[in-house]
Amino acid sequence: MDKKTGIIVSILAVIVIALVGVAIFADSNDPYIVTINDVKYEKEGFENYYKIRYVEELEALENEQTTPEDGENADSEQTASADGENADNKQPTEVDKEALKEEAFNEYTYALLLNQIAAEKGYKADANLVTEIEGIYDAESFDKEKLTELGITREIYVSTKVMSRKADDFYSRLDEFYSMSDEEVEEYMELAKEDLKGYDFRMMQFAITKNEEDGTTNKEEVLAKAKDILEKVKAGEDFEKLAKDNATMRFVIWDSELKQINGELESVDKPYLQGYLSDEKLYNALTALKAGECTELIESEQNVTFMKLEAIKDGVAEETKEAMKKELYKNQGMTEIYYSAPSVITNTRLLKSIEI
Repeated sequence: MDKKTGIIVSILAVIVIALVGVAIFADSNDPYIVTINDVKYEKEGFENYYKIRYVEELEALENEQTTPEDGENADSEQTASADGENADNKQPTEVDKEALKEEAFNEYTYALLLNQIAAEKGYKADANLVTEIEGIYDAESFDKEKLTELGITREIYVSTKVMSRKADDFYSRLDEFYSMSDEEVEEYMELAKEDLKGYDFRMMQFAITKNEEDGTTNKEEVLAKAKDILEKVKAGEDFEKLAKDNATMRFVIWDSELKQINGELESVDKPYLQGYLSDEKLYNALTALKAGECTELIESEQNVTFMKLEAIKDGVAEETKEAMKKELYKNQGMTEIYYSAPSVITNTRLLKSIEI
């Protein structure tokens, strides 16, 4: 099933404090379940959203129960649970409707809020959005039986999902509707420049393999080969040619401006060195180098690695700067939404009355 509610959940931490501070929880005869910035929303809209979320949770639960991580041990795990053992690891067998209703209501409220703001900002959804969601509903693999039992028609499903997806899409495009001055962006860049140094480096890794029969490894052979190639690199031989001449070697050549990336390692698609070199030993070894220097051999259980630092660039690459500006604009949008402190009035009487 299509489940595009992640964006609403992701912004709760940003907006929830502001909303809680101004929300009014009123038991009243008002026929509307929630009022946001003086715009009233009827109970039926949330009921539909809640029912769709319920069916999605049911499906997720069924998938978890029918695809155990270890099929061979599924029966023994069930037996252990029946005996009272491993109770903490037991998978839930039904949806907690009250907990889901609370979660769904938060999602629904924030989706409505984002739709309001999107309309004010002149946001226009993709012209094919309705067609896309209709296609999802009409697909043969889409299970409509439970939705139909709960009174969710094709029209209701599509309109509810369109509302949710608009909120999702608007949030992902906040940088198009909010901005900062060039001066503010430059000030941020100046403060962050130490963390944004560009490192042009080359890395070669030598895999250590293990003989499953006797537990021995080829570590000594790998170390000898790695040492020989490292000495050749230090002597000025071509790094890339040496890597290609040794077919078992994995290598990467990383230009910090992301203009030239080669090799057999996963392509680097983020500008932060520390994000790529998640192993602290590798990161510390490289950043301790001066341009033109090589690290010594760095050993782990799986491989032996060495790196050569070609250059350090203090300026922020234009590609990186543009990506950062988009994130700054997006954060500015989140901040403005947070501080707008929208007025939210929840009709708790109606909310409590909704059941599946």
